[in-house]
Amino acid sequence: MDPPVYGHGPAGEVWDFNKDFPKLLNNCRQIISDNPLFVLVNAYAISSSSTTLANTLQGYFGDLGGTIENGELTLKEKSAGRLLSTGIWARWGK
Repeated sequence: MDPPVYGHGPAGEVWDFNKDFPKLLNNCRQIISDNPLFVLVNAYAISSSSTTLANTLQGYFGDLGGTIENGELTLKEKSAGRLLSTGIWARWGK
């Protein structure tokens, strides 16, 4: 999933990543398969780290076993070979 940092719903509801992302995971947990294989989240322009994403996934899916991975999405600069951060990700999977 690729939740937005912020947004507005059709009735003017305000989406705030830090407040609403846990609610989204709770809703996903309620409708997900009885034998899920993975949950993958990427995000950008938020004031959280990939570790925070991983910890949040652990809180909602950790009781199912499996492992949590997390990291940064990057692009490699051609001229100097530096990595440029474009976002963060976390994955829970069996």
